[in-house]
Amino acid sequence: MKAIFALSALAAFSKSAYSLADGLHLISTGQDNQLYLTAPDPPGPLVFTKPESDNRDNQTWYIKARDDTGTYSIATFDEKLFVTCASDENSICQESTDVQYFKITAVDPGDPDVYEITTEDDANLSAADDERLEASSSHDGSNLFYIRD
Repeated sequence: MKAIFALSALAAFSKSAYSLADGLHLISTGQDNQLYLTAPDPPGPLVFTKPESDNRDNQTWYIKARDDTGTYSIATFDEKLFVTCASDENSICQESTDVQYFKITAVDPGDPDVYEITTEDDANLSAADDERLEASSSHDGSNLFYIRD
């Protein structure tokens, strides 16, 4: 999957960016029907959940460092991943019951603000351009996403 996640475990939040690790940041967009980013309390692994406006059961993700090479993984908490269909942002077009990991890697080591999220096997996700899954995309239509701090 190539997308940036913006997420939230809290009902209220601001348009803020939170440090993930080693300069990696995700930004909450604060828009309805999107995933949002919140900082955990107490500090610990960042937790990603769907907003309460989503009728499905809340889904939780954790971002964890995979190694010391600047690569991170997003793991689902309850071994289920929901992906929103790009053609209809209100419907689900893929549901995986397998634990799925995502890699977050720097696209250009010289540009700390651009990262790429891919699936464990580097597969593309058809819903990568769905606004429910992105924070802010590059303007050339590619699947690279900018992470602002």
